[in-house]
Amino acid sequence: VPLNAQEIWAKRKKLPAIPTFSPKLNAIFGGGFRSTGVYVCSGGPGSYKSSMALDFADAAISAGNPVIYVSAELTPQLVMARLMGKKLNMGWLEALDTEDQKKIDETDALAQQYGEYLWVLNSEQSRDYTKHITNIYARFVDANIKHNAAKGIELTPEQQHVNMLIIIDYIQDLAATCADKFD
Repeated sequence: VPLNAQEIWAKRKKLPAIPTFSPKLNAIFGGGFRSTGVYVCSGGPGSYKSSMALDFADAAISAGNPVIYVSAELTPQLVMARLMGKKLNMGWLEALDTEDQKKIDETDALAQQYGEYLWVLNSEQSRDYTKHITNIYARFVDANIKHNAAKGIELTPEQQHVNMLIIIDYIQDLAATCADKFD
């Protein structure tokens, strides 16, 4: 049933934001990324697009929001190594290959901190990434429902929503393999 302007406005609701790593970007975006937005970062090779995407992922996770990182170029292990290297001020190769027990403990602790909040899909999984994203999102919705039910709170369908940041790194490759998934 179509709604008129007054009905639309009467049913308005706040759009929660997922903060970025940058206070300036948060100000531009009105507090961070909004669920109604698609944000595209473009630039030439070596312009730190993937590096910035990892910063966005870390900031979202630090704020308690789950992240799905879809990479058409890197394996999940390399995505994690780059993220850990950035976060722990070491090179990604050092994060991956270190034999220094202190650094191993730091990377292990960070992996545990990210835990269920970071999911990385590789290029093979990206062929059917919409299925994977839907399944991961459903896990968080179920967890949200169960968490609140344990407190005696029954959520309405609107309240069951979970804010999630989805990063697609190198959309050109994914667009070619998933063109039929887009409306």
